[in-house]
Amino acid sequence: MSQIIEDDHLQTLLGEAEQHHNGEVDARSPGTRPSTAAVNYWHMAQTIRRFLNSPHTPE
Repeated sequence: MSQIIEDDHLQTLLGEAEQHHNGEVDARSPGTRPSTAAVNYWHMAQTIRRFLNSPHTPE
């Protein structure tokens, strides 16, 4: 059984992931390593961005 996720929904998720990442980074002192949450949000955003940029049939 497959599931269809609309591109608009993925765009929303991408924006939320970037927002959460930026919030995590901004909350830390300058020069410190990013939190695990910030890294995870960054990876999530990159994965969604790669999918949206790949050839696929938008729904």
